[in-house]
Parts: sequence; structure tokens; C-alpha cells
Amino acid sequence: MWTKEEKKHIPVLLAGVFSLFTILKSGASFNRIEEAGGSSTFGDQLLMKPHNIQVLTLLYMFGCGKGTQSSLESQLMQIRTGEGKSMILGAAAAMLALLGFRVRTVCYSEYLSSRDFHLFEEVFQKFGVLDLVKYSKITTFAEDSTASKGNIRDLTESLLRGDLSSATFGSAVFDAATAKSPQRRLRSDSATKKKKQKTSSSFISRIGDSIEGIVGQAFDSLKTSARKKFC
Repeated sequence: MWTKEEKKHIPVLLAGVFSLFTILKSGASFNRIEEAGGSSTFGDQLLMKPHNIQVLTLLYMFGCGKGTQSSLESQLMQIRTGEGKSMILGAAAAMLALLGFRVRTVCYSEYLSSRDFHLFEEVFQKFGVLDLVKYSKITTFAEDSTASKGNIRDLTESLLRGDLSSATFGSAVFDAATAKSPQRRLRSDSATKKKKQKTSSSFISRIGDSIEGIVGQAFDSLKTSARKKFC
């Protein structure tokens, strides 16, 4: 559940993610803007950056906006072909990974899944969350989910032979699923909730500082390179 204080940080973190994305994916374009006399119109055509609707979609998804729920669970959105699913999925994956979640993005096509991953791969690397994000086909995700519960062939054989009860199998599945869940159980007492909210807010602030540092380093490096070329 998001608190009001935590929601205030979401647009800032998202801006940092997209700032780094634009710098990494469109870095060379800044040089062409310089050659064009710094025209803002020309810059809009050159720089790879999110469209307004993509930003609004992400903010809504993360609970920022009137009438939205305050939880990340049970979010369902329809984005038509050509409206930028790759950008939305990549930024959402980066945000969730920065918050400590393991992210799985699935697609019906291996080609599209690989293409979308490579679009944001460098962003994931810069933020140090590459190991928390995985793109794959839906079938691969289903196979991995099944495999995480144990060797299905052996478990089924044991169950048919009567060596493994259905209750035991169900318990094993539950333990495997909960052990890998990124969600944390919150105690009901108010003192604990306040402490967790304060800790969470502080954690998000540290992520914001990290984003600012990484974006700043990337921008400074780009600026230094441009100065060497034009000065």
C-alpha cells in the first residue's frame, strides 16, 4: 500500500528513470542539437523520450491520480498497438526493481520480448537491477513457475504411487511460492506501520538520490564529450 508521502516520490523517480533512458539512448543526438543551433523543436524530433500518455499511464499504474487504488496489485491496462508498450513496460520494470521487487515481463513473442528487454537493458545495468528483471515468453514463464515448485515429473510419480499426499504437495507449492514473494507481511499494530512507512519513505528517498547521481554522472560525461568536440 502506498502512503501519500511515498506517492510524492513516484513522479520524481519516474522522471529520473526516463532522464537516464533518454541520455543513454539518445546521447549522440545532443551533439546534433548543438549543430542545429539548440533548436527545441529539432530536439523534440531527435531525442528518444516518452510520450505524455506513457508517463500518465505509469503514474496511474503506480497509484498517482484521483480514483486510483493505492496498491500495485490487480492492475489491468489496455494499450493499443503502436502506443508504446515497450517504453511503459521497461520503465515500470525499472521502477519496481529499484523498489526491491523481482520483475517478470511476459509476451507471446520471443522476438518482441527480446527487443523490449534490449531497449531498457542498459538502464537496468546502470541502476544495478539487471538480475531482478527478466523478460520472456508466456510459456517460458509458465514453465519456470512450474519448475520452481519442484520436479513435477517426480512429484507426480510419487503422488500416484501414494508416496506423496496431495496435502504435502500443496504445502510444498505454497512454501516455494511464498519464499520467493517480494511482498512483505505487515503487522497490524499502528506503531509498526508508522515505523515501516517511515523506513519505506526513507528508502525511496535514497533511491531518488541514487537516480540523481547516476543521471548526473551520465549527463556530465555527455557534456564533457560535447565540450571536447565543439570547444
